[in-house]
Amino acid sequence: MEGMDTKCLLEDLWEKSLILIQYHTLKSESPKNIFVRVSSPIGKPLHHQEQVSEGEFSFTTQEKGTYVACFWIPHGHKDRKASVDLEWRTGVADKDWSAIARREKIDGMKLFAHSLHSVYLIMHEMLWHKH
Repeated sequence: MEGMDTKCLLEDLWEKSLILIQYHTLKSESPKNIFVRVSSPIGKPLHHQEQVSEGEFSFTTQEKGTYVACFWIPHGHKDRKASVDLEWRTGVADKDWSAIARREKIDGMKLFAHSLHSVYLIMHEMLWHKH
């Protein structure tokens, strides 16, 4: 990404999905030069960071729809460049449940129940759409 460019990733998600997003700059002419924003389908900001080189956060979706993660270099820095590595993990595809539990401070039983509930929701939606 070059200065004044905005790069966005759109992801269609189900309600009550557990999401983990990790990002970091691979190549950058100056450290901590990207801005990051993640928004819900209704435009509610879920994560916003300025002048960073890396970050990580998790959330549970509140509504079904398209979630957007955008990265950019602030105006006035059109000569700067950055490459961003992004990992967006969703629900049961996310294997790092214990790390998420630490971040959200949920005890072991709630974590297990939440992971089972995520599996149930995905299976339910798959069956519902086949009929």
